[in-house]
Amino acid sequence: MRIAEELPTCILIVDDKEHVRESLRSLVSLESPYYKVLTAAHGAQALALLEREEIDVVLCDFMLTPEMNGTAVTEAIRRHHPAVRVVVFTGKDLPSGTKLKVLEAGAFSYLSKPINHDELLHGIRTINSIRRTEVLGRCFETLSRIAFRLQETFDEEELAQRVVAGAGELGYHRARLYLFDEKRKTLAGKVALGLPAEGFAGYEVPFAASPIIQEIFSRDRPTVWSEEEIRRHFGEKSVEPWLADMDLRGISWIDCPLVVGNRRIGTLAVDHHDRPGREYTRDDLRIVGVFAGLAAQALHNARLFRQEQARHQSGRLMVLGQMVAGIAHEINNPLNNLLPAARDLESGLARQGALTERSQTYLQIIERNGERIQKIVRQLREFARPREFRRERLSLNTVVHDVLGFLETRFRNRDVHLHLDLDPALPEVLGEPTRLQQVLINLLVNAEEAMEEQDEPKEIRIVTRAALPEHVVLLVSDTGPGVPPARRAALFDPFFTTKGPSKGTGLGLSISQEILTLHEGTIGLAEAPGPRGACFKIEMKQAPAEAG
Repeated sequence: MRIAEELPTCILIVDDKEHVRESLRSLVSLESPYYKVLTAAHGAQALALLEREEIDVVLCDFMLTPEMNGTAVTEAIRRHHPAVRVVVFTGKDLPSGTKLKVLEAGAFSYLSKPINHDELLHGIRTINSIRRTEVLGRCFETLSRIAFRLQETFDEEELAQRVVAGAGELGYHRARLYLFDEKRKTLAGKVALGLPAEGFAGYEVPFAASPIIQEIFSRDRPTVWSEEEIRRHFGEKSVEPWLADMDLRGISWIDCPLVVGNRRIGTLAVDHHDRPGREYTRDDLRIVGVFAGLAAQALHNARLFRQEQARHQSGRLMVLGQMVAGIAHEINNPLNNLLPAARDLESGLARQGALTERSQTYLQIIERNGERIQKIVRQLREFARPREFRRERLSLNTVVHDVLGFLETRFRNRDVHLHLDLDPALPEVLGEPTRLQQVLINLLVNAEEAMEEQDEPKEIRIVTRAALPEHVVLLVSDTGPGVPPARRAALFDPFFTTKGPSKGTGLGLSISQEILTLHEGTIGLAEAPGPRGACFKIEMKQAPAEAG
């Protein structure tokens, strides 16, 4: 794709004499391939063109029609199009006061007839130098504001939104941010500006399977893709499905790798879809390059911050686990005596005929709460000392059906409607059935309890599907109130709960995360499919093909 060596400029020539217009058109057009030249025969036509076209410079004869001479045209341009520079041609015989009025009306300069061609072309170049300085100044002011905002947060999701918003502030009408997943070796669509979120976010390309992405990553500076190159590399549904229905006529875009040191963490693509045929200048590439550098550093810092938080949390959990193991042991010993004693007392009083209704109620309260304490102790022990871990080949569909065997009656009694969308050809994974069932039970019970008090329909949806590259996804969503943004960061912390103190220990999601980590998988919040509710996403590697 050709890069514009200078600022593209649209020049409007206004003169009532056709031969003058055409002569100036030829002169200016031959000066630079980046000059687009339009003509108008009178002031009204010129002002109409200014409303339709992005014009940068107007070359206007003073002696037009009596109704609108060069001064009137200049005043109208300054009033409605203040960024446009006007050069006015004046005759030698005009009084000096007229030339002064032209300048007071807002003209950049005036030239006396006969027009000196070198002087005219030099004037256009001077205007372009001023325009370039103004454009770069505005861009660097914008970059300064963007840099400040990118430094305000270490949340990757928020940063991604600020990056594409920054591209919009720089004047690009579409932007796409992809991030490289080193573990999975994929480039994944993160967030986009000017495109439907559902068509882009989550879209993944395996790095090894895409020569074009390897080519983008091999460069350390922005690259411009022409319409022909876009159609050849990106226009097929098999490459980027969200592009398939786009009108690519006249479109070109800038792709810029996000690089920190020697590490490439993603890529940013920007374009002007509302200005087909627009050429990018070297200044455009420099500005996008600086912007991509700011974005890359901010995203890299966010990942370092998250890793440091994880190390700090790991240290805290190690100490916490030791404390929890001791507490669980101390609670369990008296509890092992308390529950049998209460049951023996109840049966002894019953044999003697001395078990009153009030006594039985109190003993049942003791037993019920003792059993609840036992359950909490089991969870504490599971958190502190996970048991031996053994995996086997299994289908997550089987895990879903086994768990629903336990919970379907409970959901039916509580008016919870289940919707299953299970991939019948779902690849197997390597996992321990009991622990994966524990994770799913926790998610389903959490979903049911989240909807307990609401009048709206209570619905839980379970989806399984294959995902690139060689992964399997399980989604559990509900129609409850969802998770407030302020609570999402702590959702998987031990002992953090959104439920009341009598309903949960806050260990369920933390233990679930530990279980998925053992399986080399992940669990996290995903975008809910409906207008309300929460959605949790479990992702695991497909089991390797069996030998033979």
